[in-house]
Amino acid sequence: MSAAQMPAKEALLLLDDAVSAVDFNVVNFLERHFLLDGGKLWGRRPIRFEPWQKENILNPVLEKIDGKRRWDTFLIGMPKKNGKSTLAAAIACYALLLDDPNPEVYSAAGDEDQARIIFNFTKKVFERSATLGSLVKISKNAIERIDGNGLYRALASDSSGSHGFNPTCVIFDELWNQPSYDLWEALTHSPTRDNPFHFIVTYAGYQARSGNLLWDLYSRGLSGEDPSMYMFWRSGKDANLASWISPEYLERQRRRLPDHIYRRLHENDWITAEATRVFRAAQQCQQGTFHEYVPGSTYIAGVDLAKSRDFTAWAIIQQNVKPLRLVDFGKLPHIDYTRQVELLAATLKRFGNPKVLVDAGAAGAAVIELMRERDLRVKEFTFTNANKGQAVVDLAVAFEQRKLELPLTGRTEEENRTVHDLQMELFNFDSTVLRSGALRYAASGGYHDDLVMALCLAYSGASHIPREPITHVMELNRFVPAGERDEEGHFWHRIR
Repeated sequence: MSAAQMPAKEALLLLDDAVSAVDFNVVNFLERHFLLDGGKLWGRRPIRFEPWQKENILNPVLEKIDGKRRWDTFLIGMPKKNGKSTLAAAIACYALLLDDPNPEVYSAAGDEDQARIIFNFTKKVFERSATLGSLVKISKNAIERIDGNGLYRALASDSSGSHGFNPTCVIFDELWNQPSYDLWEALTHSPTRDNPFHFIVTYAGYQARSGNLLWDLYSRGLSGEDPSMYMFWRSGKDANLASWISPEYLERQRRRLPDHIYRRLHENDWITAEATRVFRAAQQCQQGTFHEYVPGSTYIAGVDLAKSRDFTAWAIIQQNVKPLRLVDFGKLPHIDYTRQVELLAATLKRFGNPKVLVDAGAAGAAVIELMRERDLRVKEFTFTNANKGQAVVDLAVAFEQRKLELPLTGRTEEENRTVHDLQMELFNFDSTVLRSGALRYAASGGYHDDLVMALCLAYSGASHIPREPITHVMELNRFVPAGERDEEGHFWHRIR
């Protein structure tokens, strides 16, 4: 009779006997019973760990000398998509079934949703495997051993309810997002446990400074000052060890993402606060000036309508040149919307009345209707957190790949002030990592982003709407990078 056909408690006794055997091998056990979902093509299939996973991650965790684990803290730092969640789920299965006779296993992260990623992954593993599934009782919020001598749960970042726990294993996911030491301290190793351990899977963070939990652990791992800590950290261009990460995949991500985000996610590099400035490459694109309308050229505009206290801003991009060229932009004062629409119409019609993307969520349908009454070719655009992030990343990549030329100077004092305003807005436009892992884009305190958002709208239209044949503008000693947007045109604005 196989374990899958036995009553659950008998299967658990059989497992205990197997673990006690001299030749029992945890990795072999997992590779028989830890099932992955290969979809319709492959179906359910046993996991096959790669040699680097066994040597550098699994074996150090599993190693015991005279029944004692050599290390009690494991810091695993790898780029995105290298199988961190799968490894963490495998460790969770081991910790619940094969390590301590009375285990308490917890997944922890910056918020409960993040913590549940590995928990839910592990739950599906138990549900797929008849053998593993017979050893546990599964509920929405817990996986319990069938004999009642162990459980596995996901925890939120709030540490107030975590001090009474007595964990044998804590799996920390994406420790860069941990806001403080509170949860780490609440789940510290207990002296009443024989072999408690923390298993941390993460990629690098933004706060490379003392006092940040992940940075402090990373620094300890580099220095080797803590003999009870094991660190496996891969970063740089050769950081992706997984066989399924291809050069083509990395190149697609490089084209889609701003450089600092690409390096953090896909090269596992630490990023300083200065490097996280969204438009830090914008100044490299500032070399032109304002331009008048050129007959036969094509243009597209973006308008960020004022709300109660900010400005209405516009930006006009010439499309039939390469790189694209910002030829006119500015702000309107706090005046009646009817008058604002008159001034906008006059400016836009100077450039042949191009299509204009307008932030429809600001002033409402009434202003859009006023613009259409002036025969302006309005396309409504409502900002959401998702498409705002897409538009911002789109523009940041355009600067890094020199796809858009910005005015460096104006022809008048007023235009020079406008150039300065845009420079300040670009410089002070920040990304903030939310506890969910999402990025929120906005002007830092005390600054506006009206011109930035108008430019995002114009560039979004210019880079997505089919254009006339392009005239290539070439200059000596000027770098024009190869590589364009991939065919899918995808953008990433969320981190997880």
